[in-house]
Amino acid sequence: MNISIAKFFLAQLICLKSDMLKTNKQAGFIVLITVLIISSIVLSISLMIVLVNINSSKNSLSTNNANQARLLANTCSEYALQEIAFDTNIFGSFVLSLGDDTCNYSIYHGTGEERVIESWSEIRGSVRRERVVVDSFSPNINIASWQEIADF
Repeated sequence: MNISIAKFFLAQLICLKSDMLKTNKQAGFIVLITVLIISSIVLSISLMIVLVNINSSKNSLSTNNANQARLLANTCSEYALQEIAFDTNIFGSFVLSLGDDTCNYSIYHGTGEERVIESWSEIRGSVRRERVVVDSFSPNINIASWQEIADF
């Protein structure tokens, strides 16, 4: 009798262990799927952050180029004003080199004693243009308008 009871409990133990192995395999599968889903979400978020940073860097570089082109065009306008101060009869188109960069400016005769200065520069695809109108020269140069324009 003791042997049959032992066989009965042994059979119960084997069935219980078999059920536990099935349950552990299902739990392992659920954990594996959960880890894969969470990893894909983290990867997606990481890629989104990288793409946003790349786009932000491009915008920052573009803004920097535009500012540099604007400052260079402004420098050309200032240089042209200095040329007019030295010689009120100066007219024509000129190129000003500053290091590796260049800007262009033209001085035209406007109405009456007006002088019109148009300057432009390009830095890595970013173009800036300015128009300065000078309406009198003595005793000081008087600037009637100074504006950035889209095109001449």
